[in-house]
Amino acid sequence: MKKLFIAAITITSSFYTFAQQTIIFECKTTNNKIVSIKQNENTVSYQFGRNLSYPELSFSIPKNSSSTFQWAGVGREIYYDVDVPNGNTVYTAYSSIDRMSDDHQTESGITVSINNRQIAKILCDQNKKPYVNNMEGVRLPTKN
Repeated sequence: MKKLFIAAITITSSFYTFAQQTIIFECKTTNNKIVSIKQNENTVSYQFGRNLSYPELSFSIPKNSSSTFQWAGVGREIYYDVDVPNGNTVYTAYSSIDRMSDDHQTESGITVSINNRQIAKILCDQNKKPYVNNMEGVRLPTKN
C-alpha cells in the first residue's frame, strides 16, 4: 500500500509540474520538425524534433540563464527573441514583423549559434500548427 501511495504522489507531482509549464514559443519548421520553448517558475526548457515525445534535442536550464530582447516601440521592425543557451551553443527563437511594408511581412524561427557565430537559421511555417508566439512581455532576464 505504501508503494502505491508513493507512486500516486510521484505521478501527481509530475502532472502538476507539467501543468505549470507555459509555452514561450512553439512552431513547426519548414522541414516539418517542431521547436518548443517552455518555462515554469524556475526553468526554461527547449525541445526539437519531429515528435516531441521522442525529441532529437531536449534540455532545461535555470530561468536566469536564458534571456530575451523585447521591442522598444521604435524602428521599422517589431522584433522579439528568446535565447536558450546549452554550453557554448545558443538557440534563439525570434519573431519579426515589418510594420512599414504594406503586407507587414513576418518571419519567425530559430537561429543556432556556437561561440557567438551563427551556424544555422531554421524558419517556421506560421501557417502550420502548432504555432504559438508568447515572447512579447515574457519575464526573463533582458539581454545587455
